[in-house]
Amino acid sequence: MFKTPYKTIYRIHTIEEALEFNLPKDKTDMYLYLIDTYDVLLSAAIGTTPDISKDKIQKCRKKIHTYFMDNFHSMYIPIPGRLYGWTHTMLIYVIILTLIEMEYTSEYPEIPEHIHKFCVENRIRMYKDRDTKTWKLHTYLDMMDVISFRWSKLTPCSELNELLEVIYRYSAKINLFMHGEELMNMEDYIEPVIINDEESDYVKATAQLVMAGMARYYWFHQMIKQWVQWKDASNEGIEYPNLETSNWLQFLEGEKKHMITRRFRDGVADFVWDRLINIGDHAIGAHDQLGDEVSNYGMLYVRFPAQLPTGLSRLCTYKEYEDIVQSSHLRDILHCKLVHAHFRAAYDIDFIKIFTVWDISMHAHFSAIDKCPVPLIFVRFKRYHCYYNGEIYKHPDGHTFPHAFITWCYILRKFCDCACFNSMDFTPTVEALLDKKEVVNNTRDLGAFFDLTDD
Repeated sequence: MFKTPYKTIYRIHTIEEALEFNLPKDKTDMYLYLIDTYDVLLSAAIGTTPDISKDKIQKCRKKIHTYFMDNFHSMYIPIPGRLYGWTHTMLIYVIILTLIEMEYTSEYPEIPEHIHKFCVENRIRMYKDRDTKTWKLHTYLDMMDVISFRWSKLTPCSELNELLEVIYRYSAKINLFMHGEELMNMEDYIEPVIINDEESDYVKATAQLVMAGMARYYWFHQMIKQWVQWKDASNEGIEYPNLETSNWLQFLEGEKKHMITRRFRDGVADFVWDRLINIGDHAIGAHDQLGDEVSNYGMLYVRFPAQLPTGLSRLCTYKEYEDIVQSSHLRDILHCKLVHAHFRAAYDIDFIKIFTVWDISMHAHFSAIDKCPVPLIFVRFKRYHCYYNGEIYKHPDGHTFPHAFITWCYILRKFCDCACFNSMDFTPTVEALLDKKEVVNNTRDLGAFFDLTDD
């Protein structure tokens, strides 16, 4: 048991007590709870106390995982003292890995055949052998990187969950135990194990490796949660306007005037950096600067080839509309910024701040979203959908920003009479997008002509 003179009722001696008590809100009590729980798990793992049943291990894992997800951002701060490079969340992540290791009784996982096919079909296979016992450290890191890189092409499903569970199980193996240098073949992520003041033949994971796994673990779970949080709306009685029957193209032509200003183009460039970086990359790239504010633009040069941000910046600054929309990274963001510029000019309203919710910040707005009385545009897995009254409206023709914006206008008219918060009347914009303009025929029929002769 962790020795401390601090007196509290939240001291954990058994797994039953860990399951019985809620994690305290007071930080001191919370840390004592976590350290005691970790001590109980280690004692059972090395055999000094009776084994813990798998059912209790799973319940404890779910409990700690829920706390980790709910408090990740508030506890993502450095631990003061001698634990250089460690955050409070990393301690909780190590406990989760310990529970995962105990749940599967120290067996190396093997990727099932149907999961292997899933990896091949989605181009996320970075291994030679489905048996993870043959993997090396770089295989594990490559798998997490490629899943993050291809994330926008995936859709939450049972196969993805099974694959991620294999990754987490292998993460427990890599992070919790000592290994030989042949297995841990990336020197930036390992450090020697000191035994009797001498270096041994074994190495262990550094804080950088723990951070790499923890960042992916949190964001993979967070993104999946945001996808399944709300149900899809029924399409019964919904007549989605499409890009051809609506006036989107004409509307777009009128808003291209904003592209002549340097301020608008700089805004597009600044906006794209936060949406371009892969999920989890910011925490990994900024690990050496824990506690400091590090921009995603700076992270691009750490995690991406330098040519990518340089090329995109040149596109945003100098190229014409037709050239910019050729880039899949910029197309939807440019359209979103053009709509934002329209609302700023016509209504003096920040459309992006008020009516769009992006995946990287959605976790902070769950309670506000559920209470929101107006339609919103959601961005999840880089797909754009319309949210209203607890349901997701997905345009049947596509998941781009234009599809979502047209749906937003349609839902706003159908359910809110084109008004938001009883003070924002967007009728002119909705009519401009959805109503076909009448074509006035100014020609006149003069009838037949006669030659008049003068008598």
